[in-house]
Amino acid sequence: MTLEQERGQKLLRTLNSLLRTVLIHDDMNQQSVECVVNFVNAVLTGCAADEDEIRLQMRNGRFFVGGKKLLYSNDTAPLIQVLLDYFEKRQVSGVTFFSTIDAAKSTDILAFARLVNQADGKEDPLDWLKKQIDKKEFFWVAFLEPSQETDTFEAEGKEEGKVSDGKIRRARAQKTYSYGLFNLKEVALKLGEGRRAGINKSVRFVQNLVGLLNDDEPLMLGLSTIRIYDDYTYAHSVNVALLSMCIGKWIGLSPRALEKLGLCGLFHDLGKVSIPSMIIKKPGKLTVEEQIIMRAHSLHSVRQIIMLRAPQTRKAQLILPAFEHHMKFDHSGYPKPSHWNISLFGRIIAIADVFDAITSPRVYRKTSLSPHMAIGYMMEKAGKDFDPILLKVFINVLGVYPPGTVVELDSDEIGLVVDTPEENHASGLPRALLMMPDGNNGYIKGKTINLAEQSPDTGAYLRRIVNTVHPAAYNIQPVQYFF
Repeated sequence: MTLEQERGQKLLRTLNSLLRTVLIHDDMNQQSVECVVNFVNAVLTGCAADEDEIRLQMRNGRFFVGGKKLLYSNDTAPLIQVLLDYFEKRQVSGVTFFSTIDAAKSTDILAFARLVNQADGKEDPLDWLKKQIDKKEFFWVAFLEPSQETDTFEAEGKEEGKVSDGKIRRARAQKTYSYGLFNLKEVALKLGEGRRAGINKSVRFVQNLVGLLNDDEPLMLGLSTIRIYDDYTYAHSVNVALLSMCIGKWIGLSPRALEKLGLCGLFHDLGKVSIPSMIIKKPGKLTVEEQIIMRAHSLHSVRQIIMLRAPQTRKAQLILPAFEHHMKFDHSGYPKPSHWNISLFGRIIAIADVFDAITSPRVYRKTSLSPHMAIGYMMEKAGKDFDPILLKVFINVLGVYPPGTVVELDSDEIGLVVDTPEENHASGLPRALLMMPDGNNGYIKGKTINLAEQSPDTGAYLRRIVNTVHPAAYNIQPVQYFF
């Protein structure tokens, strides 16, 4: 039996034991306590592969754990059938447990088990369960949305082995981004209407980002090139979360700290829901009065975060970076409190915020800097607007030519920068996709080239970069070619 099979069986056994035990014992009973300990251990052991989550799914009368089919054995067959029937009655086809369960209260885990038991007989048991989980703010568990239920199954039958791990990761990354964008819009809409909004879905989104970051950092950087003109505010906030977490990983932040940083990035501009849309979308330059109103969004972000339906400790972690991200490293920005030391997260988000802003076309600025030019612009402001050490880290993360930069070559070709391999860091030259004209004023992907490749005879680079431009100049949306 493989290690994955052992972990899957352990998860099923301990989950079944937990669900049965709460039917007959109260929270203080020793058997209840032991069941919680065993279940949490099974989840954390299952999470060990990606340090983030373990997903349990049911399909065609079989269990899948982490996308792998759980095999029957003489010992497990009765248990598997019992649990399949149990979850079918509750219309549950998938559930994810996150590694953050290690910080959950024992009473909350027992309460979760009781809720699942109680779902049987409800008119819409799955919907009822989701609402109860949201209400209780159990951030360490999620019942899967329909769009999530088919993206991690291993291939079966004739198709087995045909879907590469890379394609699965890319599909997961795109869905994760869309899910985060939708959730952020939902939160902003509720706050804009004066209603309180929960953040449990946003927490799950950021937890998924931590997993993606551990699996494939270039994939995260590729996602951050998404530019949605009509949905700029929301896409910008998701991109700031992505870029901030990449910086955080490079400076050695723990998965838990990366989760906090990602949430701070996601909600750093939440105060813009309090700014009149006529100012947000004004095509021309703002008046002095309008600038004053716009600059108040940092303080509004603090107010909106306070209004979120979330634990006080969680909200306390989000407030400071949102308040600080426009202060600038030398305190020449806004707001201007006296004797203020800008937090680490505030300094990180300030860098990610400006980079995404100046590389995105805006309603008042139809043109934008190429990622390469943006890096040059920001370097000039190191020590003034930005923490110079963190900015250097950011440049190391992106490379001199960040993903999404379009490069014009001396071979009369154009390329889309994908990444800068570690072995190219000395030269700073990236890898790029050659963009081939499709005959309809568009482009298709050509081969991937390494711009650090040299002639074996002369040592000269085979292709040289003669210019960098924003992808919009060629009507290119980088993420379409990365994925």
